[in-house]
Amino acid sequence: MTTAQQIMREVSTKHFISIPKMKSPSRVQDVCRARGEAICRIRKELGKSYPWIGAYFNRDHTAIMYVIKKHNSQSPTPQQEHARHKHLSRSDYGCDANIGSAGRRVLEKERMK
Repeated sequence: MTTAQQIMREVSTKHFISIPKMKSPSRVQDVCRARGEAICRIRKELGKSYPWIGAYFNRDHTAIMYVIKKHNSQSPTPQQEHARHKHLSRSDYGCDANIGSAGRRVLEKERMK
C-alpha cells in the first residue's frame, strides 16, 4: 500500500526537490508545483482529509483546498505548450510566412483600403 511518505519520495525524485523543501513555506514556482502534485496525489490516492494533509504539510486545510483547486485547473507548462504547438507553421497562426517584405507591403496597403 502506498503511503504519504512514498508519494513524497516519488514527487521529490521527479522534481529534484527535497522533501523538507516541499514541506517548507517556500513559494518558489518549482517547489510549489512539486508540493501541489504531492498534495493532489495524497488526496486522490490515499483519500486523506484536507485537515490531515494540512497537518502533514504544516498548513491550514483551506490552503490545501486552494492548492488542489489550482493544481487541477492549472494551465499547461511552457514546455507542454511548446510541444503542443511545435508542429504548427507560421501560416497556421495567420502569418504570411511565404511572402517577402514587398508582398507584405502590398497586403498592408490592401488592408488599409
